[in-house]
Amino acid sequence: ATEVREGREKAERMSGTTHTPAAAEDESDAVPSESSIGHVSVGGVSVGAREPSQIHPDHTQITPAYVCALNGPTQDFLCPVTANVYNIEFVAFKVRDCDTNQEIFSIAKPPAEESGSTSTEADASTEPVRSIRYKFPADFLGKRNIGTTLHFTVGSEAITNFQLMERHYFRNTLLKSFDFTLPFCIPHTVNEWEAMYELPELSEALRNDIIAHPYETKSDSFYFVEDRLIMHNKAEYKYQ
Repeated sequence: ATEVREGREKAERMSGTTHTPAAAEDESDAVPSESSIGHVSVGGVSVGAREPSQIHPDHTQITPAYVCALNGPTQDFLCPVTANVYNIEFVAFKVRDCDTNQEIFSIAKPPAEESGSTSTEADASTEPVRSIRYKFPADFLGKRNIGTTLHFTVGSEAITNFQLMERHYFRNTLLKSFDFTLPFCIPHTVNEWEAMYELPELSEALRNDIIAHPYETKSDSFYFVEDRLIMHNKAEYKYQ
């Protein structure tokens, strides 16, 4: 069975920052490599995996209210991989321009037969990649209405109030914040979660600054079940 829910977008805009610009990282850092759900390059967009940082020790104290109070991207992951007790696995992700219906980005995990595995259980020795780098065309910053579709599998337990909170920053300035909730997921199902939202309108100066400083645009994605943090992923963005 497939659950489809459209989240309601919560976007915020903040004033400029006085943070000193950091030097752009060497282009060799952005060489695409395989992520936890494979690697695809579509429409000029490429993805590369990055190494995780230190785990925050008090993940059981992290709440949605705590996330809302953050004033910049986190330095560490706020929960360990083992917090995902529901065995949620992301298997496909797509981004499209809602105004033109053009697919901007698509990535999918290869089928089990292609990866050489026939087991339905995850390999406990393989830790999923939780940091990723995206390259988008510069004109993405001018798009207004974006749709994202996430496919994920659920383990043996039902899930209620599965909440995604995503916060995007340029340096320490919050560009936008999204909050979506999927009320219920049936055990042992593949689910599709579609969200459509309006991107904030950026000034030309800010847009040029973002383009001039690759990977200083960052996001944190927090996943809660009944207000308990179970997953935390991070991303960095380059627009060219």
